[in-house]
Amino acid sequence: MKSIPNLRRPLLVAALALLTTAGVAQGHAEVEDSGFKRNTVGTVKVHIQHGCIGEGTAATAVDRVVVLVPKAFPSAKPKSTAGWHATAKMTSEGRRLEWHRMNRTSTAKDFRISVRFPAKAGVYGLPMVQYCGASSIAWIEKAVGSEEPEHPLPTVTVK
Repeated sequence: MKSIPNLRRPLLVAALALLTTAGVAQGHAEVEDSGFKRNTVGTVKVHIQHGCIGEGTAATAVDRVVVLVPKAFPSAKPKSTAGWHATAKMTSEGRRLEWHRMNRTSTAKDFRISVRFPAKAGVYGLPMVQYCGASSIAWIEKAVGSEEPEHPLPTVTVK
C-alpha cells in the first residue's frame, strides 16, 4: 500500500505535462479575448507563441506579422511594439495592419491593436499571417465541429 502514494507524484507530473502540451498545440497565434463590449474603444492583443517551422528545419524567428481587422470594426490602428515598425492600410475587406521587425534582437510576441469594437455583438475573426523569412503560417482556419484546426483563426468576442 505504501507504493500507491509514491505513484501520485509521477502521475501528477505526467498529467500536467499532457495538459501543458495540449494547450500549446491548440493555439499558436491567438487573441487575448476578455469579452469586449460593443461600440466601445479598447485594445486587442494578438499573441504569437512561436516562429515558423519549415520541413526538416528549426524554427525561424518571426519578422513580419499581418492582421486583417474586418470592416465591422469602425476603427483599428496598430500600436507600436519595441523593435518593430507598424503600418495600417484600408482594403476592401477591412484594415490591414502590419508589423515589420526592425531590430534583429527583438523577441516581441505580443502585438496590440487599438480598436473601436463593432456595434453588433458577435464573434469576429481576425485573419493573421506570420512571416519568418521565406516561410509563413496563415492563421485562417475555422473550426468545424469540435475539432480544432491546425492553424485556427484568432477571434474576438464582442458582447
